[in-house]
Amino acid sequence: MEKLLAFLIIGIVAVLWTCYQNWIHRDKDDKGPELTGHATVKGHRVVQGGFMGKATSRWNYMMTFALSDGEEVELYVTDDVFATLKVGQSGQLTWQGKRFYHFDPDA
Repeated sequence: MEKLLAFLIIGIVAVLWTCYQNWIHRDKDDKGPELTGHATVKGHRVVQGGFMGKATSRWNYMMTFALSDGEEVELYVTDDVFATLKVGQSGQLTWQGKRFYHFDPDA
Protein backbone atom coordinates (compact mmCIF):
# COMPACT_ATOMS: atom_id res chain seq x y z
CA MET A 1 0.00 0.00 0.00
CA GLU A 2 2.85 2.40 0.81
CA LYS A 3 4.45 1.71 -2.58
CA LEU A 4 1.19 2.48 -4.35
CA LEU A 5 0.81 5.72 -2.43
CA ALA A 6 4.42 6.72 -3.20
CA PHE A 7 3.90 5.93 -6.89
CA LEU A 8 0.71 7.99 -6.92
CA ILE A 9 2.41 10.96 -5.26
CA ILE A 10 5.33 10.80 -7.70
CA GLY A 11 2.87 10.68 -10.61
CA ILE A 12 0.94 13.69 -9.34
CA VAL A 13 4.14 15.67 -8.80
CA ALA A 14 5.33 14.80 -12.34
CA VAL A 15 2.03 15.95 -13.88
CA LEU A 16 2.07 19.18 -11.86
CA TRP A 17 5.71 19.84 -12.85
CA THR A 18 4.89 19.36 -16.54
CA CYS A 19 1.90 21.70 -16.28
CA TYR A 20 4.07 24.29 -14.52
CA GLN A 21 6.78 24.10 -17.21
CA ASN A 22 4.17 24.47 -19.96
CA TRP A 23 2.67 27.47 -18.17
CA ILE A 24 6.11 29.12 -17.82
CA HIS A 25 6.82 28.72 -21.57
CA ARG A 26 3.35 29.93 -22.57
CA ASP A 27 3.64 32.91 -20.22
CA LYS A 28 7.07 33.79 -21.65
CA ASP A 29 5.68 33.65 -25.21
CA ASP A 30 2.64 35.76 -24.22
CA LYS A 31 4.83 38.50 -22.74
CA GLY A 32 7.21 38.64 -25.69
CA PRO A 33 6.58 40.85 -28.70
CA GLU A 34 5.01 39.56 -31.90
CA LEU A 35 7.75 39.85 -34.52
CA THR A 36 7.73 39.96 -38.31
CA GLY A 37 10.77 39.81 -40.53
CA HIS A 38 12.27 38.37 -43.66
CA ALA A 39 13.39 34.76 -43.19
CA THR A 40 14.48 31.67 -45.07
CA VAL A 41 13.43 28.14 -44.16
CA LYS A 42 16.69 26.51 -43.08
CA GLY A 43 15.55 23.13 -41.85
CA HIS A 44 12.81 21.03 -40.35
CA ARG A 45 12.46 18.08 -38.02
CA VAL A 46 9.86 15.89 -36.43
CA VAL A 47 10.18 15.10 -32.75
CA GLN A 48 8.19 12.43 -31.01
CA GLY A 49 6.45 13.80 -27.95
CA GLY A 50 7.06 12.30 -24.58
CA PHE A 51 5.96 12.33 -20.98
CA MET A 52 8.15 11.31 -18.06
CA GLY A 53 10.69 9.74 -20.40
CA LYS A 54 8.12 7.65 -22.25
CA ALA A 55 7.44 8.15 -25.95
CA THR A 56 3.90 9.07 -26.91
CA SER A 57 2.02 8.94 -30.19
CA ARG A 58 2.12 12.75 -30.44
CA TRP A 59 4.51 14.30 -32.95
CA ASN A 60 5.91 17.83 -32.78
CA TYR A 61 6.72 19.51 -36.08
CA MET A 62 9.55 22.04 -35.90
CA MET A 63 11.04 24.36 -38.50
CA THR A 64 14.19 26.42 -38.31
CA PHE A 65 14.18 29.84 -39.95
CA ALA A 66 17.26 31.95 -40.70
CA LEU A 67 16.42 35.60 -40.13
CA SER A 68 17.87 38.44 -42.20
CA ASP A 69 20.13 39.50 -39.28
CA GLY A 70 21.76 36.04 -39.20
CA GLU A 71 19.87 34.84 -36.12
CA GLU A 72 18.02 31.53 -36.26
CA VAL A 73 14.69 30.73 -34.68
CA GLU A 74 13.15 27.27 -34.28
CA LEU A 75 9.36 27.25 -34.09
CA TYR A 76 6.62 24.69 -33.57
CA VAL A 77 4.41 24.47 -36.66
CA THR A 78 1.33 22.49 -37.65
CA ASP A 79 1.63 19.44 -39.86
CA ASP A 80 0.03 21.43 -42.72
CA VAL A 81 2.69 24.16 -42.53
CA PHE A 82 5.39 21.51 -42.19
CA ALA A 83 4.22 19.83 -45.39
CA THR A 84 3.83 23.10 -47.31
CA LEU A 85 7.07 24.98 -46.59
CA LYS A 86 10.30 23.79 -48.20
CA VAL A 87 13.92 24.30 -47.20
CA GLY A 88 15.33 27.32 -49.03
CA GLN A 89 11.98 29.10 -49.32
CA SER A 90 12.09 32.79 -48.32
CA GLY A 91 9.38 35.16 -47.19
CA GLN A 92 7.91 37.20 -44.35
CA LEU A 93 7.76 35.29 -41.05
CA THR A 94 5.54 36.30 -38.14
CA TRP A 95 6.14 34.67 -34.74
CA GLN A 96 6.09 35.21 -30.99
CA GLY A 97 8.48 33.28 -28.77
CA LYS A 98 8.24 29.68 -30.02
CA ARG A 99 4.85 30.31 -31.64
CA PHE A 100 4.64 30.33 -35.41
CA TYR A 101 1.90 32.61 -36.72
CA HIS A 102 2.38 33.02 -40.45
CA PHE A 103 4.83 32.70 -43.34
CA ASP A 104 4.12 34.64 -46.52
CA PRO A 105 6.47 33.31 -49.25
CA ASP A 106 8.19 35.72 -51.61
CA ALA A 107 6.62 35.87 -55.05
